[in-house]
Amino acid sequence: MQNNDAKEQSFIRLIEEYGPTITKVCYFYAVDSDDLNDLRQEVMINLWRGFDRYRGESSPSTWIYRVSLNSCVSY
Repeated sequence: MQNNDAKEQSFIRLIEEYGPTITKVCYFYAVDSDDLNDLRQEVMINLWRGFDRYRGESSPSTWIYRVSLNSCVSY
């Protein structure tokens, strides 16, 4: 497991790179801008919770897309 600073930096880089993907998925499920922000926040929480368990067996974009989609559907 990475130390906390390295983990946090890796997560931030991942979010910066794939943030538009998260927004696109959330946009399809949001009713208004407040809903969009809530969905994005929910996705971010779920990504952070699952970050240690991401094994790299799929591309990061696939993993982020699936977590985003599942988070929005469950929300």
